[in-house]
Amino acid sequence: MTRHTDLSFRSTETLSYGRGSGLNRTIVQEFYDLLTKTVETHGIEPQNLFSMDKTGLQLCTRSTNVVIEKGSKRVPQLSSGEKGKTVSIMACCSVTGVFPPPFIIFKGKRRKEELADRLPPGTEFHMTESGYAQTATFRECVQFFSKHKPAGKSLLIMDGHTLHVDYEALSNADANDITLLLLPAHTSHELQPLDKSVFKALKSAF
Repeated sequence: MTRHTDLSFRSTETLSYGRGSGLNRTIVQEFYDLLTKTVETHGIEPQNLFSMDKTGLQLCTRSTNVVIEKGSKRVPQLSSGEKGKTVSIMACCSVTGVFPPPFIIFKGKRRKEELADRLPPGTEFHMTESGYAQTATFRECVQFFSKHKPAGKSLLIMDGHTLHVDYEALSNADANDITLLLLPAHTSHELQPLDKSVFKALKSAF
């Protein structure tokens, strides 16, 4: 290592075999070829080209470091509970940097209107028993997106999770002038812009 100054030691990151094999030059090039063809065929303008993805936020947050007196053995922090509940956020962003209001999924069986307090203007929320997106919830999300998208044909890029592949959701999208384009399997960690540059900053701030 002393002789090779261009090398350094780094900790590895865990990457599943599926992601490792799914992200290859052929698959990525085929996706971008399809993206280019779709944009040209439908005449999609930049303000109508959107990426959509979901992420989860834990309500029980933990600070990184605080200043304490030396010798302190316990450093408690008040929280809403010992175990955090997950809130799912469906977010969209256009190529031009415009974010429509978020679509939020809370955990619960009955709708609680007080959960809407102080949410960003235009936000809609739904309840599921798990707190995660489901097929029916995704249909609602497509309908929600159609209310906030610019006029004209829109392209919505998202991952290819099975809950997205639903005839009713596709029909709703088609009826509202929305074309859905799914990312290749196991590639969203590199091809999804929201994963790459938005959600990490959001979670750090949260």
